Amino acid sequence: WVIKGRKPFWENVSMPEKWCWLLILCMLFYGALSLFWAIDIMFTFQRLFNLCFDLCFFFMMLRLCQNKKVYQYTLAVCGAAVLILCIMGIYEIFFGGIFNPEYDTFKRVFLFSHVYQYPMVTFGNTNDYAAALTFTCAIFLLFLGYHWSKLKPLHFRLLAVGFGLLYFMSVACSARLVIGTVYLLLIGLTVFLLIRDQKRLRISVDILLCIFCVQFASQYHYIVPPIQQYVDEIKEYHQQVNDPENSDQEQTVPSDKPQLVIGNPNKESLAETFYTVDEETGEKDISGRSNGMRILLILHAFRCFKESHFLGVGLGNTEMLAKEWEAVSNAQLINIHCFIARIIGDFGIFVLIPLVFIGFLLLKRVWQAVACGLKRKDKQLVSIGILFLFVLFAYPILSTISSDAQDILPMWIYLASIVLFAEQIRQDSAAADEPQLEPAPVLSMKKG
Repeated sequence: WVIKGRKPFWENVSMPEKWCWLLILCMLFYGALSLFWAIDIMFTFQRLFNLCFDLCFFFMMLRLCQNKKVYQYTLAVCGAAVLILCIMGIYEIFFGGIFNPEYDTFKRVFLFSHVYQYPMVTFGNTNDYAAALTFTCAIFLLFLGYHWSKLKPLHFRLLAVGFGLLYFMSVACSARLVIGTVYLLLIGLTVFLLIRDQKRLRISVDILLCIFCVQFASQYHYIVPPIQQYVDEIKEYHQQVNDPENSDQEQTVPSDKPQLVIGNPNKESLAETFYTVDEETGEKDISGRSNGMRILLILHAFRCFKESHFLGVGLGNTEMLAKEWEAVSNAQLINIHCFIARIIGDFGIFVLIPLVFIGFLLLKRVWQAVACGLKRKDKQLVSIGILFLFVLFAYPILSTISSDAQDILPMWIYLASIVLFAEQIRQDSAAADEPQLEPAPVLSMKKG
């Protein structure tokens, strides 16, 4: 592409993209050096081998998708891929695994009165599958918001159905963080509509209706049967109370009135997923499973960052040290479950500095769009800036869902798209902030 175009590939490079280039170079160079002090050289080599492909893809998308047609073609291919993945995921829920039979005998998805299995299609687990779908859909939402004035009624209906489908797949995967991200994106869309197009607020209502239907279908087992059982018990209770034969035999009358209990009685609360309570002392401690496990592993990554004097312990060594230091009670669990924390533990300040500047520049673009839009009373600029912020905030959550998000290709598509949209927003803000020249007055001379 560079040779054919006869243009330097470094032309028209935005400031966030320059910092992305620096981040790529630091990760590749430091990753190669890490082989010399790797705790497990094969594990580190595997990490580095995959990282080279991931960063190469990231760099190519940053460069090639400067061309808007190429970017639109890329999103079209991604849209087709997401649709195919969703169709295959739905098939796996009802009929079993296509590529991996791991969950064929592990049924946990409740739909009305039946139990089905988790979908994961070509991914290693359900979290990776749900995260990949959500990364891509977040960029679709930003793209649609940017071209909102060009959308047709059919696109609005597809947006509502797409949100509902994404929520259904998240529930089917039992990915709680993905479900939270879907709600975050819905809030962002609703704020976008309140600013940009209040007449289309029905889209948010339709999405909420889709979410309600999915919730009812998935919680039916814990709602309808308990209600039916309660109705039967309350009828029997009243019959026994009003039975004249029991007037002199109070002991035969139930002492407690039946109670209606809706919901899964064994479901953990959000607090219980983070910590455990010692029954003897009552002291709270971070749990070694679920969300508490993630917290322990993230704390371990920052411990590696600190004890290496902020220089990083080397690619792959953060995970190896998690096993050696027993970061969690289950010493076999070594994946940090947070991509940002893991690379900070691995690479230290050599990635932290570029990450801070990239994050600062992206937030700066949001501020420029909102400030300039308010100054010029440009609803389009303000709304896209707010929507960009919500899509940006989705990343820390989505990158924490997987055990390690490095090899999830949609994450790199998401990151490259964020940088490209940030530059487009900067250009729009600069164009809107340029002073508008007023036309020169036309002088007319009349006789007399």
